[in-house]
Amino acid sequence: MASTDADPTLLDALIIGAGPSGLFTAVELARRGVVPRIVDTDPLPHRQSRATTIMPSTLMLLARAGLADQFIEAGMRINCFGLRDADLELVSAIRFEDLDTPMPFAITLPQWRTEELLAARLAELGVDVERGTTATDLDLRVDGTGVALESSKGRELVDTRALIGAGGAHSVVRSAMRQVLQGGSYDRRFAVADIVLPSNLPRDEVTRITSAGGVALLGPLPSDRTLAIFDLPDGDPLVDEGEPGLSDVQRLLASRLTVSLVPSDLRWSSCFTLHHRIAKSFGDIRRYLVGDAAHIESLFSGMGMNAGLHDAANLGWKLASCLRLEAHAGLLHTYVLERRPADERSLSISDAGYRSVMGDDVAPPPVAPDAPGSGSDDPQSDPRRTVLMLDEHYEGSPLVGSRVLPGAELPPALTPGTLFPEDHPGPSLRHGLYLGNEVTSPHDFLGRWADLVEVVEAPPVVPPAGAVLVRPDGFIAFVALPADEAAFAQLDGMLGSWFTLPAWFRTAEAIR
Repeated sequence: MASTDADPTLLDALIIGAGPSGLFTAVELARRGVVPRIVDTDPLPHRQSRATTIMPSTLMLLARAGLADQFIEAGMRINCFGLRDADLELVSAIRFEDLDTPMPFAITLPQWRTEELLAARLAELGVDVERGTTATDLDLRVDGTGVALESSKGRELVDTRALIGAGGAHSVVRSAMRQVLQGGSYDRRFAVADIVLPSNLPRDEVTRITSAGGVALLGPLPSDRTLAIFDLPDGDPLVDEGEPGLSDVQRLLASRLTVSLVPSDLRWSSCFTLHHRIAKSFGDIRRYLVGDAAHIESLFSGMGMNAGLHDAANLGWKLASCLRLEAHAGLLHTYVLERRPADERSLSISDAGYRSVMGDDVAPPPVAPDAPGSGSDDPQSDPRRTVLMLDEHYEGSPLVGSRVLPGAELPPALTPGTLFPEDHPGPSLRHGLYLGNEVTSPHDFLGRWADLVEVVEAPPVVPPAGAVLVRPDGFIAFVALPADEAAFAQLDGMLGSWFTLPAWFRTAEAIR
């Protein structure tokens, strides 16, 4: 029964928007025991390809949610970003197979399929998307936010302790926060089409074609399909019209090639403008923004949806910890402190990618064919890591710390605040403590933080005398070398400033 104005339903979390970012936030909450409601205005799921690239860093986040295998099985494995000319001859390429990372590849998958996989996992956790439901009258209160939900069932008033805006560029949550997406739009218009395109192009390559006729991006999709994106020159009839037809796609492709490729079976198409915009803040008190509600990047980097999924992973475990009273409220502020700089960096990389592709001097990818990378002895400085978002980091965050004594040599892969390079982890809810094989188990420390920390078998990258604490989202929270009593005392203090000890432990300490 819908609630009355005098008797609103009380929720722990309400997510407005059921795109990838909203769905993944809901998954991260639900698998930690917080049951969110997630609503979307659209009455039915869409079948549009939209954002298709999923980076290896995002696959690592999905692995921690137990979803990576499903995504890899459903998607197309991408081992190369290639630049080709009008004859489809390879000019340069960035290959990934030799990268020192657990998953040295990206995948491509239509966005509707990404949302389908996330929604299925959410349903397994007991939460269904409430479609055809519009949120209005957002009212911030001392103890939560009041929201009116309107659907074919009528009007329902709810109070929610946390409100997450995942509704894209027109987010009602962002509007209620009196925020705008700062930045701008690019002048050029683009066309996109989901087609069948028989060719000899490698099916593990995302291809960029640059010629006198313009730019085309061709990305392989499952079921022998291809996502094709074209810039529209001034005066093109599609600039002022709606969806491209198959003849338009054939014309645009032919204008860029000297060889004959004949697209067919057009399933979805659109014309669009690209933007580079970001909100000033991603959260205030009880309201938070994720995905396109917080930032919009150029598609030329493939980072936009991935950045939104990183938002979801970061916010999900922190919000669940606070709602379950396992952490102090200040932990949620670190979502804003960590994700906005990270997304601002993604925006900058995406902007540089756009200007490189669409500028007067079109630059090729920074790595020549068959080159191993940057030539540096440090694998972490390989520029391909930036292309694949493997250098995403929270260095400088108040949630990140270390105790490394002078003379101790810390592997670059263990830099605090970066992604921990573990091999395809399973579902994880707690912080993982990785101990070198010479480190004695810190029983007192583990006893205090048993609900927060679990010991996990350490990979070879962890020094024998070292210890690494990894957060639930896979980022390194603390590194100790050597992992001695003083190091664990420092870590104990750091955790104590953000997280609460269980009631039974506090009681036991009082009795002592």
